[in-house]
Amino acid sequence: VLLTLFGCLVLFVTDALRYELVALLAVIVLAVSGCLTTEQAFAGFGAPATVMVAAMYVFAAAVSRWGVAQVVGQRLILPGPRSESWLALKVVGVGGLLSTALSNTAVTACLMPVVSQVARQARVPVSRLLVPLSFASLLAGTVTVMGTSTNIAINSVLSGSQVRPFTLFEFAPVGLVLLGIGAVYFFGPGRWLLPRSR
Repeated sequence: VLLTLFGCLVLFVTDALRYELVALLAVIVLAVSGCLTTEQAFAGFGAPATVMVAAMYVFAAAVSRWGVAQVVGQRLILPGPRSESWLALKVVGVGGLLSTALSNTAVTACLMPVVSQVARQARVPVSRLLVPLSFASLLAGTVTVMGTSTNIAINSVLSGSQVRPFTLFEFAPVGLVLLGIGAVYFFGPGRWLLPRSR
């Protein structure tokens, strides 16, 4: 088991194979070596967390492909004042709002072109809006259970351990406070720490 873990670590660090292939190879090696039974090796593929995360990525891909996130982003970010602080606040708001219901990684990927376009039009360095977008999507992942795949995985472990799982908005008060602090930070003092290069 330790040898397999070490091999996975080496493959992850060197980027010799795609991450999903490394994970599948690890399961196969552990099953062939007898460390895992066949049932244990394939149990993860039917776990509710795995199915939920897969469905979330399919939904996020559909939203991205049909341009829903881009349209929402353009309608919410483009109108109004073009000052850098207001743009940063709107980027945090839109990125945070979408990341509470969709995968935060997918939201960031969908909004990056929109934010880059807005930054060029407002003559603001792109990096000064992309950093707030990234942090907003991360912080918004703490608002709902489905905000990140980590939350879903932990919820699945809790339900499998005979412990009451979290409800959808159970830790929303904490997540909303964190998102609010992040928005205020990037609207105010955080701007001085953002990179000034384009």
